[in-house]
Amino acid sequence: MARDYYDILGVSRKATQDELKRAYRKLARRYHPDVCKEKDAEKKFKEINEAYEILSDKDKRAAYDQFGHAGVGMGDRPAGPRPGPGYGPGQQRGYTWTPEGGQADFDLEGIFGDLFGGRSGSGARQRRTRARPEPTSGNDIEHQVNLAFEEAVHGTKLRIQLQKPDEKGRMSSETIEVKIPPGMGEGSRIRVRGKGNPSYDGGPPGDLYIITHINEHPYYRQISGDIYIDLPITVAEAIRGTKVTIPTIDGPTLLTVPPGTSSGQKLRLKGKGAPDLKTGKRGDQYAQIKIIVPKKTPDGIDECLEKLNEATGDPRKNLGWSI
Repeated sequence: MARDYYDILGVSRKATQDELKRAYRKLARRYHPDVCKEKDAEKKFKEINEAYEILSDKDKRAAYDQFGHAGVGMGDRPAGPRPGPGYGPGQQRGYTWTPEGGQADFDLEGIFGDLFGGRSGSGARQRRTRARPEPTSGNDIEHQVNLAFEEAVHGTKLRIQLQKPDEKGRMSSETIEVKIPPGMGEGSRIRVRGKGNPSYDGGPPGDLYIITHINEHPYYRQISGDIYIDLPITVAEAIRGTKVTIPTIDGPTLLTVPPGTSSGQKLRLKGKGAPDLKTGKRGDQYAQIKIIVPKKTPDGIDECLEKLNEATGDPRKNLGWSI
């Protein structure tokens, strides 16, 4: 007994055309004789194609839903139809369907004419073309790379060696050169079209996705497009102000620390950060102040510290603490 076409594709009888297509492609890839090594793969593949050929056609699906396999020429004539007046040598076969308990007729002549290629003067049927599976693209692959901080910011070129199967499933090696654009971040993805795995049935190859990881830098750290460094200064420099040469990704630059700078304060160098990957616009660089005090009080400094306390006053005076 022939299997139900909906069961073959694993869909409900109310499935849309998109649902049918997705189910068909999934099963065709799975049971393609060039890929599947199961004993009955070829038989299943033919069943899948036959089911999709019928259900993807609006008229054939309607006939199948009403009369089953007989309605699409895949089985015996449905019980109940009887030859109509137009049936005879050299003529189209006509059926008149009489529902149980009623007299209404349903003429299948037009439907069967469509199913078997239309009418001709001799009544011959035109050849039906079996639907072929659409070629599928190869699988995408990922490749992880580590970048130095400066490479991620400025961009670079990398030579990458890929190990992947060829169209016959044999592993092969390929070396490609990839341009890394400026502004890459941790976990950024670069798409290289056509460098994924090949297709097994003549479709286009998949794509290669390069995933970037940024090596930790000794003193730079990046937050979004901004770059941060810690800038240690002395108590005296914080009070009086100073000028300090600091590193940037563009080279050394002179930074002015204004008088009265507090620890934790951030001094901005506009446009000295990393470029945005999409727009190319650069962020800023920040020097975060860290006032360094000696762990051991230097000899002879007590008098100076007393005068400093008198000059600065109690920094906690106006906090409103109720203690």
